[in-house]
Amino acid sequence: MQMMPRRSVIVFLAILLPFFIKGQEVQFEGKTIAVYFSKKNFTFHDEWRQPLMQFVKAADGEDVDIEDLKRQTIVLLGSLFSSQLAAGIDADSAFFVNENPEMAVGFIAAYDAGSRSVGKPLALLKAADYVLVINPLDLGTYETNSVYVRSNRIINDRNLIRLAEMGFDLFETASGRKIHAADFCYDEKKSTGPDEVLFDFTKAESPSAGFLANLFSLAVENLMTGKEVVCSEE
Repeated sequence: MQMMPRRSVIVFLAILLPFFIKGQEVQFEGKTIAVYFSKKNFTFHDEWRQPLMQFVKAADGEDVDIEDLKRQTIVLLGSLFSSQLAAGIDADSAFFVNENPEMAVGFIAAYDAGSRSVGKPLALLKAADYVLVINPLDLGTYETNSVYVRSNRIINDRNLIRLAEMGFDLFETASGRKIHAADFCYDEKKSTGPDEVLFDFTKAESPSAGFLANLFSLAVENLMTGKEVVCSEE
């Protein structure tokens, strides 16, 4: 039997390895998921200030404290997401780490937001089987322009398009091992929407609730199926 050259074996494994990692199946049935939303890498463009103020029902005004708005958004969005996550992935239960100061401080001590890694078992979160981390989340916008003629007049139609860049990391609580990592870009004009909207954020009574529900539904679809979430190029 002719042996494959060593160099060819290395190349062959390098090609196959990503498929083994991507194909790793995680069973959530009967499991408890802890959700952590990293404030350090949560950013938004200025055009998102007013929509987020509506989302959290903050007082109107240009002098709103950005850090406080970020904190309020994380608390509300993370709470809504966590309370509906278990049903979306057939898990037993889910809870929001940020709402428990002791757990949050303990997780922050173990988690490096820059490298998106955990260096040790997560003893403070032993009630959970997995920790799902939202990091980063960047909410942005861009403008599109359409020019057309109506009644012999040139009309310049400008539209503000929302987009988001987001990261999802899943850690095994007992070992601290990362078992899933993905980054997404969702553009409400160019991207394909979720197969099913898994979350209802309309409780926030904000025009942005639908966009955020689509974003988080797509992220969970990636977690469950590996579905790509991309901003298509024109």
